[in-house]
Amino acid sequence: MLTVEPQLWRATSDNRLLEDVSAGVVGASVSCDPGRDATWALDATVTADLWESLTPFLDWVAPVLVVTWPDGTVRRDQLGLYMVLDSPETHGETGATVRLEAGDHVWFLSTQGFVGDLSARAGSRRTRLAEQLLKTALLNPRFAIPDDGGNEKGLKRDREWERGISRLDLCNQLLRSGGYYPLWATKTGVLTTRKRGERRLRHRTPMKSWTANVPAGFDAFPFAAPPAGLGSEVVGTIDTTPDSADLVNEIVVVSDDTGGRIRSNARIRNRNGANPRAVYSGQNRTRVRKINHPLLDDDDTAQQIANAYADELSTTNSTIRMTVLPDPVPDYVRANVLVGVWDAAGRPVAVGQYAVHRVEYGLTAGDALMTVDLGRIDDADDVLGG
Repeated sequence: MLTVEPQLWRATSDNRLLEDVSAGVVGASVSCDPGRDATWALDATVTADLWESLTPFLDWVAPVLVVTWPDGTVRRDQLGLYMVLDSPETHGETGATVRLEAGDHVWFLSTQGFVGDLSARAGSRRTRLAEQLLKTALLNPRFAIPDDGGNEKGLKRDREWERGISRLDLCNQLLRSGGYYPLWATKTGVLTTRKRGERRLRHRTPMKSWTANVPAGFDAFPFAAPPAGLGSEVVGTIDTTPDSADLVNEIVVVSDDTGGRIRSNARIRNRNGANPRAVYSGQNRTRVRKINHPLLDDDDTAQQIANAYADELSTTNSTIRMTVLPDPVPDYVRANVLVGVWDAAGRPVAVGQYAVHRVEYGLTAGDALMTVDLGRIDDADDVLGG
């Protein structure tokens, strides 16, 4: 038998768990989506008693999910760290509840600005500038910005920014123009990033496998077996979207430093002209996607960014949403998974390697499942052309 125990802890901004306040939770869910300004989002309704024990803008809360597999294996992990905000109350005849509003460290960074204009000298390394912005942020957020081993290129000219820019936007401008992903928060509230070009999507190690009704002898993908005692972790229905037309034929990375465009050789196209998805190339038309990177100033980095975007955009062509048994341990941010799902008649529903777009965890006893939004990863060799 699988058992699930959701918990909610009062915590500090540096992730010290202080008190289990789960008894005051009426219902809750957590979602993780690195594509939005707040990586982690908490949706919770709590009792008035719990609300009165929390202090908005001072207290933080940390959901924890404990899952015990039928074989006794315990899977436990935290699912974000959130600052408690002033929240709306609902009063009834016999009591009151509060819709708890809270924001993670990425959201909190987006609320912070500067007292004056800023500048950086030519030669400054983008990651070191981003680190300095984080070191001087409120509440001393924990962060881990990877070192590019001394290969990072500095700014080619002096730069200036007006005070109206947010601390998060400036950090992300610097990181994105250096070929990094925008900042995201880990499960425990550490701000981090990594290079977009670290291995093409299709060649990254999948974080997890979800399978159902795999035909005997099928070995095209190295699916991992479900946990002992479980025939499959997939539950409920699976929603799929049809293969859409290719989103773009060409990616152009736009910079303000070269007097116009840094045009890469990366294109999204189908080599098979008979493929019905080749709408634009088949009709001798092109569709260009322009992506603005204000601080980008070298062609090599532009090419790396364009290649990475080609991979990422390809994962929006064919997507699925499915519900699975919860596993809080894997880190699904910017991750790949393997999916091998066939129906009872042996028809393939979703088979291949997928990029994780969004994950939602139910944190109440009656809805302790996990919903995942995934996008199929196309073969990079077919997607990218010269």
